[in-house]
Order: sequence, then structure tokens, then C-alpha cells
Amino acid sequence: MLRFPLLGVPVSVHWSFLLVAVFGFGAYSGWEIAAWTAAVFCAVLLHEAGHAFTSRAFGGVSVSITLFALGGFTSWAASRDVGPGRRFLISAAGSAVGISAG
Repeated sequence: MLRFPLLGVPVSVHWSFLLVAVFGFGAYSGWEIAAWTAAVFCAVLLHEAGHAFTSRAFGGVSVSITLFALGGFTSWAASRDVGPGRRFLISAAGSAVGISAG
């Protein structure tokens, strides 16, 4: 598993993420597979970073990101009571990053 920090948030890339590249073998050239894999990596990482940094802004602790073959997962624990409005904002932040980037 590949691990690195993203502005203080630990990121893990599960081995299954390589399946993104495997789907292109035989149909695409090496650079197309590499470009596609990099694009998916960046898109999923940015989406999950939206969740991670918003949860941290609302007092989340133990924030971490894991990327898998079909997406990602952000985990965090609340250091104080986080109401439903803030939980909604944390959930919506991933999509908001994608919308604002597009």
C-alpha cells in the first residue's frame, strides 16, 4: 500500500487502485493508461480531500483518506458534537470540490 501525507492528512492507496490501470490493458497504449490512471487518481483524491479538510475545519480528528479501485473513503472522528448541518456540509464538500473544479 502506498502512503503519503496531503497537507497533514494521511493518504493510503490500496493495491486495488491498480485495477483502474488494468482495465485499459490491450485496448489503449501505455501513455493513455497512465494518463487515465493519473486523472482518476487526482479526481478521487480531490473529492476525498474535500471531505477531509471540511471535517478537519469542523473539529474532526484522526482524519485519513484511503483510495480504492472504485473510489475512496475518508474517515474522521468528531472531537466535539457535530450537528446534522455540519455533517451535511462534510458530505457535500466532496462533490462541491468536483463541481468547482469542472
